[in-house]
Amino acid sequence: MKECMILRGMKVVVIGAGCAGLCAAKNSIEAGLDVVVYEQTDQVGGTWVCREEVGKDKFGLDVHSSMYRGAVTNLPREIMGYPGFPMIEGNRSFISSEDVLKYYNRYADFFNLKTSIKFHHSVLRVSPKGKSQWLIVVKDLNYNRTATIIFDAVFICNGHNFCPLIPQYSGQEVFRGVQFHSHDYRHGDIFREQRVLVVGAGASAVDVVTDASKMADFVVQSHHWKKNQNIFATVSLVQKYPEISHLTENGVVFKDGTEDTFTMIVYCTGYRYSFPFLTPDCGVTYDQNYVTPLYQHCININRPTMAFIGLCQFVMASQVADMQARFALKFIT
Repeated sequence: MKECMILRGMKVVVIGAGCAGLCAAKNSIEAGLDVVVYEQTDQVGGTWVCREEVGKDKFGLDVHSSMYRGAVTNLPREIMGYPGFPMIEGNRSFISSEDVLKYYNRYADFFNLKTSIKFHHSVLRVSPKGKSQWLIVVKDLNYNRTATIIFDAVFICNGHNFCPLIPQYSGQEVFRGVQFHSHDYRHGDIFREQRVLVVGAGASAVDVVTDASKMADFVVQSHHWKKNQNIFATVSLVQKYPEISHLTENGVVFKDGTEDTFTMIVYCTGYRYSFPFLTPDCGVTYDQNYVTPLYQHCININRPTMAFIGLCQFVMASQVADMQARFALKFIT
């Protein structure tokens, strides 16, 4: 069933109820706007929600979360909260993903945001209507119903850690072992009695290597740092190899000619931006990790009633997202 509604007053749609979406909704409500948040899953928190499922969810959609058991923040909690709403004090600065998720739920409850969130609603299409409005096609996943709704402004808050970036190597198709991206990693039990190659040197790679070293028979980390930079040098089980040249049926050949056998390869190689719901006439283009043209990495220059919140990486995410939301609202209103 399809229906078209013309909403009265200044109507704002927020796509996603994670870190960026929650503060976009909170600030929009405080600005006196009529806010609807569409969240594809059943709860707030975005990538901080740890789910056992990988691949597709029960609706046949790609699982969004990349969270794994035992994850701990790589920023201290003292700088992770939204302005004016600090995290609960404790003895630990680096806290669990569960504690971060509790914080976002506490924020949503304190500001009564969940009454504005439509859970299990997937945005299928965002397209411009006239000079400043937007047509949003959204699907109620529980009832398999689609609606087309007009909004005056749109906040894109669907995150950037859900669409895996997997490097391509010759021989990947013939390797007989298991290959997967860290997006699908959930717990270290899968490494038991395996010969594991971890590709990458970012935060998730460090966690995966640490977990694998407790369970696997043999662990190698491959990355393009200088050869003498091995952060796991004190862990005898973990070896550092250079970049991959190609894969074979039973292992990997590296660029220095080294060859070894593996039963499992984990690609901790980051993510690309993905906005599959945006039509070409929205006025922006994106390629892997760059969206253009945006003013201050936030406002769509061609159609400024659209704002992207939370694209910046290697920042204090909650604080930057909140600042971007308030900045965009000042411009829009």
